[in-house]
Amino acid sequence: VLVAPFDATVVARHITPGQQVDTTTNCLDLADTDATLIEFSVPTADSAKAVLGQSIATQMDDLADITLQATISWIAPRVDEATRTVRVRASAP
Repeated sequence: VLVAPFDATVVARHITPGQQVDTTTNCLDLADTDATLIEFSVPTADSAKAVLGQSIATQMDDLADITLQATISWIAPRVDEATRTVRVRASAP
């Protein structure tokens, strides 16, 4: 029996029925469909300005008339060497 730590929707399955797993196995990808996840890249020169818990406002090209208020929930621990950016995730209700 697998139990999610929050109310979630399964968006991908990485195991098959009957497969033996342990505590390190990535079994499922879960999504909190009550929130919108926004992922973006920050140039390394500006990456120190991104702080966990920080509020941001963002607009998307296809929803230009809507501004989403979001909170930074994750900052990648390393720089992407190819793009010289840091990945950041924020969530909005």
